[in-house]
Amino acid sequence: MTNHLGHQIARFFATGAANTIVGLIAIYALMAVGVHYAISNAIGYAIGLSISFFLNRSWTFGINGKIGIEAFHFLILAAVAYAINLSVVALAVEGLGASAYLAQLFGVVSYSVVSFLGMKYLVFVKRGR
Repeated sequence: MTNHLGHQIARFFATGAANTIVGLIAIYALMAVGVHYAISNAIGYAIGLSISFFLNRSWTFGINGKIGIEAFHFLILAAVAYAINLSVVALAVEGLGASAYLAQLFGVVSYSVVSFLGMKYLVFVKRGR
């Protein structure tokens, strides 16, 4: 692993930790007041999405200037990663009988892996700047 890749991974996880903490607080708070786990999950991820975009764009992957096409690509990636996340959460809750609280953590892992790979290789790549 190159030093540059190591820094990107470390920054991605630092950004992800902040993003995840904010998202999970929202998810768990909503579930605690009776909101269905799927709706809680969607709201929690929506809250963290803008944090993720701007921090990963500038700090993790070093993209500056006009937002351009990466915002569109980021939203597509987020939708795909979210669909995978929600599928994992639903499978754990509905299929395996896991606690919805524990299942959210499984969803976070799947979302993180898909997100990093997508951001690095599809979204935040320097395109003829």
